[in-house]
Amino acid sequence: MNNYKIHYFAEISIFALSVIWFLDSSGQKYEPTIQLITIASSLTPLSINVFLQIRNNIINRINMKLFQTLFNRNNLKYELNPIPRSEMDDLYKIMISNLGPGILPYSELLKIHSVNQQCFLGLYSKKHNLIGYIELFPITEKTKTLLESNQINGSLFKAKNIMKSIANCDNFYLAAIGNCKDPDHNKFLSGYIVKSLIQRLYIVNEEKPITIYCRPITKDGMNLVRRFSFNKIDPTADDNSIWRLKLDKNSIKLIKDDIEK
Repeated sequence: MNNYKIHYFAEISIFALSVIWFLDSSGQKYEPTIQLITIASSLTPLSINVFLQIRNNIINRINMKLFQTLFNRNNLKYELNPIPRSEMDDLYKIMISNLGPGILPYSELLKIHSVNQQCFLGLYSKKHNLIGYIELFPITEKTKTLLESNQINGSLFKAKNIMKSIANCDNFYLAAIGNCKDPDHNKFLSGYIVKSLIQRLYIVNEEKPITIYCRPITKDGMNLVRRFSFNKIDPTADDNSIWRLKLDKNSIKLIKDDIEK
């Protein structure tokens, strides 16, 4: 076998072994692929070139199929639903792990849950595994006044600060948003949770202007408020203070478009 054919024999062999790796462990599927190696030494330069073109087409199709399977978000089928009382214990443990002990006391969290279950939204997989959470509180006018003067933050909230419905609410407090998995190894899921928050805000902002308040206490929280142009209520205060985002009616779609980029 001359050097030219030896080179392409190696190419074909590597390709054949790659196909074997891609297929399942059925020996019947391997047989035609293994035959490629046995006939490689008899190929002419012209037939080798034809074969390599076929090989490239197959590889491209395999790569495209893998890409569609792994990265098509429509296949993930995540759903954003209220978190039931039965799952609040586990949620609180996750929040403590993500945010530390300086969050709303668990007993008060349950009282808020009893007032408005919609405050606690979970992003669930199709197997109903909780993969992320959003705490978005519709707040009273009095609570808004206290926030505007930096007299209160989310860790001091009581059930009386929460409205029973979002229907007539123009002011919201983003208390928490997080990933139930390891955020450093699930950047895509973290991004998907943020997108779910944007979609939730889009619903409440579609027909009326709204104001969103928050107090970032983590690096990711600070990145979030800066990305979406929140401003500190008191520009002279430190970053661990109340931030605010005012949105005109139906303006959240601009942020929704941005999250897709």
